[in-house]
Amino acid sequence: MKKNSIKITMAVLITATLVSCNNSEKTEPVKEVEVKTDTAKTKPVVVENDNAVDIYRFKGGEPYINTEYLNTITEEEKALLAYYCYFFNTSCADSKHCQLTEALGLGEQNSKEHKKLVEKWFTDDETKQLAKEGGRITPNGSKNMGWFEELKIAKKGDLITVRYASAWSTPTSSGKGKGTDEYQFEPNRIKVIGRLHEDL
Repeated sequence: MKKNSIKITMAVLITATLVSCNNSEKTEPVKEVEVKTDTAKTKPVVVENDNAVDIYRFKGGEPYINTEYLNTITEEEKALLAYYCYFFNTSCADSKHCQLTEALGLGEQNSKEHKKLVEKWFTDDETKQLAKEGGRITPNGSKNMGWFEELKIAKKGDLITVRYASAWSTPTSSGKGKGTDEYQFEPNRIKVIGRLHEDL
C-alpha cells in the first residue's frame, strides 16, 4: 500500500481518476497535479475510534443510507455531504437520480437546491466549476465507473472528519482507495484543513 498526503483538491483527484477510467485506450499513468490553494496544507489526524457515524455504505446489493441521522444534521453537514455527492456514484441510477443526494432532501443530482447549498459553503472556484459541470458522476452500469463504498463522518467541536472508501472499474482493470478529510466549519464557509488518501 502506498500512502500519500494529498495536496490537491478533491475535484482534481477525482478528475484524474475518472480521466484515467474514461481513457482506457491510453496506457500512460495519470500524473499527480499539485494545485496551490489555501486548503489542504496539513494532513488530518487519523483516529480510528472516534465514534464516526456511518452515513452511506454500498458493497453490492441495496445501499445503506443513515436517513435517521440525516434528518438531524446541520446545514453545514448537509452541504459537506452534498459536496461529496458530486464526486463519485452514490447509487446513481443515471446522472440525475442518486440515492444519497435524494436522501439529503436535494432532489435530483445537481438540482438548483443541490448546487446552491454546496456553493454557499464552498466558495472556491474549483467547486463552482464542478457544480457548473454537474459533477463527476458515472451512473450504475457505465463502462467506466467510480463509486463510494462507504462514507462516514465524525464531529469534534467545529471540526468534522469525513472518511471514505472508494472503488473504480474499467473493462480491463479496477482499483480501490480510502481517505480521511478534515474540515472546519466557519461562519460563512467550510474550510479544508487536510486530506490523506491511500491507494489500496
